[in-house]
Amino acid sequence: MWQRYIFKDKNFVKCLRENGVEDRNWNIIKLDFKETNDGWKLVSPQEIINSVISLKCDEKQIEDISWIWNFKNLEVLYLDSNNLVTLSDEIGNLKRLKKLYLYNNNLTTLPSTIWNLENLEELYLTYNDLTSLPSKIWNLKNLETLWLSNNKLTDLPKEITNLTKLKGLNLE
Repeated sequence: MWQRYIFKDKNFVKCLRENGVEDRNWNIIKLDFKETNDGWKLVSPQEIINSVISLKCDEKQIEDISWIWNFKNLEVLYLDSNNLVTLSDEIGNLKRLKKLYLYNNNLTTLPSTIWNLENLEELYLTYNDLTSLPSKIWNLKNLETLWLSNNKLTDLPKEITNLTKLKGLNLE
């Protein structure tokens, strides 16, 4: 059983930020307490981070996402409409990621670790500055949707035929 409390606590926000959670507009934090055999226990910031499965960080003018590794259980990640030029290799460590929104950034390349996202089903890369794709990206066997329009791509790797589950490919 979970009990939810809402209150202001700058130290808790600081603790969350030290664990990679940042939002400059925070002034109210929801604190979770869970019932244990010994009574009620405050859920730690790391437990909160571990419980996050969807993270919406769009339109925040983010330039660096090295903190993203802290969210090990992410399934959906919105990083669209930021100022990303590159992605850190840590993106490949988000093994549970199913949907990745990276459109409307300034990405010129993708890290080779992106092929580690074996559960990825949807990848949105429109409106970037990509000139090529790593051949290993086509090892994403569960990829169903791939949006690549409005980039600087001139051709696609022949490994595209490995995407047997692909239902939607946007190249316009």
